[in-house]
Amino acid sequence: MTRAIYLTFYLGEMGYMRVALDLYRMAEAGLEAGIRRGNENGSWQLDPSAVATLEVVLQVHDSQLASARAGDLIKAEQRLTRFIMSGKTASPFD
Repeated sequence: MTRAIYLTFYLGEMGYMRVALDLYRMAEAGLEAGIRRGNENGSWQLDPSAVATLEVVLQVHDSQLASARAGDLIKAEQRLTRFIMSGKTASPFD
């Protein structure tokens, strides 16, 4: 899911359905809260608000995949790979 959030962000920066940064931040925070809760008490569920936010991000991502050129998809994937390999702990949109 984190990968989809970040790819959606990168594709948005390239002009494919750019959305407000707060949407990405809320989606990431919702995932992090779910992971934290799961590690603490074994409840591996997302809050309904996190689910709703992730649904919007995934709808945007689906539209991006339907409209983006293959070369741009590759570029977004390469940016994600560079970000992961950099070892940065902050989000790419912070």
